[in-house]
Amino acid sequence: MARFSIQQIEIESVPTAICALGLVLRVLVAQRPAFGGLRVLEVCVPDGEDMYADDVSEVLYAASEVSPVEKFRFILPWNVDPKSDSPVVLPGFDRTISIELDVSYLVVEQLAGSFPVLERLMLKGFSVDIEDLVSRCPLSARAQDHLS
Repeated sequence: MARFSIQQIEIESVPTAICALGLVLRVLVAQRPAFGGLRVLEVCVPDGEDMYADDVSEVLYAASEVSPVEKFRFILPWNVDPKSDSPVVLPGFDRTISIELDVSYLVVEQLAGSFPVLERLMLKGFSVDIEDLVSRCPLSARAQDHLS
């Protein structure tokens, strides 16, 4: 399994880089079924450029498409432009066990999909409907049932 890190690339180019990675991974899995796919995907966007909600959502959707098995880590060192016309959407991650989202400040207005195997979630600088998010994480919901 592979680990892939994207750093110091403008946010508009990150989804394209992740999609290219997805194509390479599909070829590798087709040639070597035991390969197993992507283990870890890390994205760190450089500081100092305008960024809109669409940009963030596109990165998150691209990452969910390659669905790293072990961990997805997204670091964004500054705020999304408050004049963004569209909401930030957090898509589901079907195979990912751990997600770390570390941003300066970001409001997630929509959740799309589920997180069926998510065991660990670290949110820093995110505003999100936590009840809705937890309801989309069956393993977390089961853990909460055992704590009640």
